[in-house]
Parts: sequence; C-alpha cells; structure tokens
Amino acid sequence: MKHIMTLDIEAWYHTNFPNFDYRQYLGKVNDLILPQANQILDFLDELDNKATFFILGEIAESYPELVKNIHSRGHEVASHFMHHELVYEMSSQRFKDELKQGIDLLQQLIGYKVLGFRAPSWSVTIEKTPWFWEILAEEGIIYSSSRIPFKTYMYGDQKSPLFAHTIETKVNPVWEFPPSCLRLVGKTIPFSGGFYLRALPEMLIRKGIKWFEKQNEPVIFYLHPKEIDPTTPHLPVGFRDKLIHSFGTKGFLPKLRRILGSLQTISFAEFLQTKK
Repeated sequence: MKHIMTLDIEAWYHTNFPNFDYRQYLGKVNDLILPQANQILDFLDELDNKATFFILGEIAESYPELVKNIHSRGHEVASHFMHHELVYEMSSQRFKDELKQGIDLLQQLIGYKVLGFRAPSWSVTIEKTPWFWEILAEEGIIYSSSRIPFKTYMYGDQKSPLFAHTIETKVNPVWEFPPSCLRLVGKTIPFSGGFYLRALPEMLIRKGIKWFEKQNEPVIFYLHPKEIDPTTPHLPVGFRDKLIHSFGTKGFLPKLRRILGSLQTISFAEFLQTKK
C-alpha cells in the first residue's frame, strides 16, 4: 500500500491563530526555512520516499533555489497560496488573483505545471467558500487537499467525506483529499499530521494506518518544517495555541522515523496517475 506524504512549506510563524498576525515577523526574525526544509528532504531521502510540497508564495519568493531543489529531488511542487491567510475571510476575486500569483511563481521556477493546492489552515467549506473549487478548476488545478472532516474553532467541514472525493465544477471535477481521520465511537479524530501526529500515541496512529489500509485507502500525512525542530521559537499566544504550535516537537523526528520506516509514500501527482 502506497500512502501520500505532504509538506506545508512555511515559516514557523505562519499561523492563523486568533488575535495573532504573522506579518509582524516578516523580514524581522529568522524564519528557519532552509535548515528545516533541508532536514526534511534528507529525511525523505533516507526513507526513499517521495512527497508533495505545498509551498507558500512568500517562501518561494525568498528561497527560489529551495523550490528548485525540491523539484530536482523528485518531489511534487504544489501551491499553498501566496500568503498564509484564511480563504473564508476573503472575496472570491481576491482569492483568484492571489491563487494565480502563487501558481505562476512556482511554475516559472520549476518549468512544470502546478496541479495541486492546499488552503492555509484548511480554511474552506462548502458553505463559506462555495466558489473555491470552481476557481481552482478555472486556473488549471486538478486536486486540492484543503477540506478536513473535523471541526475546530478555526477550521473544519463536518460535511466533508472521510476519503478522497471529487467536486463538480463547470470546467472539470476537482479531486479533494482530506487529511486522514478516524471515526471512533461517533467522533472524528485526525491522526495523520500536525499537532495530532505529534500528540497522539503511536499505537493509535498505527491503528489508523491499518484501518485505512483495510479500506484500500491511502493515509494522507502532512507535516510542517517547524515540527521536526524542537528549537523553534514559541509564539506569543495563549496556552491552547502554544500547545498546538509546539507540543511534541521534541522527539518527533524519531517518532516519525518509527512510524514511516516500514511505509512507502508518494506524491499526489503520482497517486493520481494510478486513477487514470
């Protein structure tokens, strides 16, 4: 069974916590992107695994050679929007303009068409952003991984299916790949990335992987560069958000190595080739 590994390439301060504006850090602090991203690339090489890298436009502008390096090492380059802002807080026209800007930047750097998109902080829902997938299709995007079937104070769409599905548009259907979640005793529990992958016990994560394999569905893992670096600075936010941002980073890379050591991961682009 081949699973799907994804990385959101953004700085440690790129978050959308309430009452926090990441733009105050731009150009003023060390974003740590290069050492953290290079460590992730070396880690994937060590496992002989491939991944999709959703790259923020702000990062691509500052580190064009990193984007080229990711591509040259056999990974898929996809868009994580131009800026790390919530999609449901913007107009459809602004979203379209910044989506195109981010896609064009990446395509100029790698010389290949960008096929995929991930919204910052899973910030789309059928109700709040009904135009989202239509615009993706208009701009040539064939898949998204932006809709999570789990509701929090900041994101989530409880009406989202648990597994990959397509959403019809006037142009073409767009694949939507939710991050992997378990359904236990009537509850939806994310387990495959971010805070959840760091905080949950390995036994539960392995149970989730085995359950997905029994359904003949790939687990969709997702990581951020800051998560593999326990020296990442803390944000000036409340206890809850500080916990989400940094809990479990110490010892996370060995944990990840244990979990992924026996698994094979590929990119979304490679997975979609099997669907043709």
